[in-house]
Amino acid sequence: MFCKNCGSNIGNNVKFCPSCGKPTGVSGSPQPDGGTNAASGQAQGYPYNTGSGSGYNPAQNNYQNSSQSQGQNYSQNFTARPAYGTPQAKFKKPFNIGNYVVWGGCLIALISLFLNFVSVNAGFLGSESVKLIDTEDAPFFIGIFVIVAIVNFFRLNIADLIGSLIAALLVFVELNSIKEAYEQYGDWAKSLAESFLEYGAGRTCLILGILLMVGGSVAAIVLGMNAKKAAGIQNR
Repeated sequence: MFCKNCGSNIGNNVKFCPSCGKPTGVSGSPQPDGGTNAASGQAQGYPYNTGSGSGYNPAQNNYQNSSQSQGQNYSQNFTARPAYGTPQAKFKKPFNIGNYVVWGGCLIALISLFLNFVSVNAGFLGSESVKLIDTEDAPFFIGIFVIVAIVNFFRLNIADLIGSLIAALLVFVELNSIKEAYEQYGDWAKSLAESFLEYGAGRTCLILGILLMVGGSVAAIVLGMNAKKAAGIQNR
């Protein structure tokens, strides 16, 4: 700056001119130099401070606002996504026609135990009838029929099929034992025995009941699988 009295070049903020000794007119606290913003006292080259309070940093505040906005968007996107791994409700097998057929077969097979299974009619020599309830195999038949009926109540269709096949095996063994009883006496005696032998209603009902049990079990399995597919649940 220059002295207004003598025109000498003097430094800034000098109160008295070193050449003429007169006051330069500068008083009070030093004024900011030309590199500052006179309105705000902020250094030139920086954005004008419009914030209130000390420590305001526009760049930092913009970063914080951006971070908060991104965090909110991330939280919203996360909560909007479907919850993978949520366990599905357990599929409950309904009763189908196969289960009712199994119960019907068990009932018919159980009744057959009290009917004449086989009869031997020797004419004037007399006749004799045999019921399965009077044989040693009766407890096995009763046990299988009751177990299959109970298991069928819980819709365990594969277990129903296994029990029905075991019952069919016992019927085959029973019929085969009757056949072997007279085969040991030769062809003539065999032919004579076959002429005297008559199978009763017990045999017919037993075979019918076993067939219904096996067929009903297979039908229950197939219908149960179809019900699962219709419900959108994979087989386990």
